[in-house]
Amino acid sequence: MLDQIKLAIRYKNEIFDKEIKLYIEACKKNLVLAGIKRDKIIETDESILNAVIAYVKWQLNFQGRGIEWEKIYKDLKLSLALDSNYR
Repeated sequence: MLDQIKLAIRYKNEIFDKEIKLYIEACKKNLVLAGIKRDKIIETDESILNAVIAYVKWQLNFQGRGIEWEKIYKDLKLSLALDSNYR
């Protein structure tokens, strides 16, 4: 998942890997708090990956659009939380 996130945020080196990993784990915990089962948070799941990408972009204020990424993440999280496949 780290490589996919780095590609999405246009990072090519390893300097910020530790920080990005912290954001990924924080996002996963946030999804669990929203009611998504931990065993449903699979790195190859496109919906989960999209949510994590949005979360990381929000935290990094990607392209100065952090508020937009926050809304996107929260909308994705709500959608996942309401989907019976993830509960």
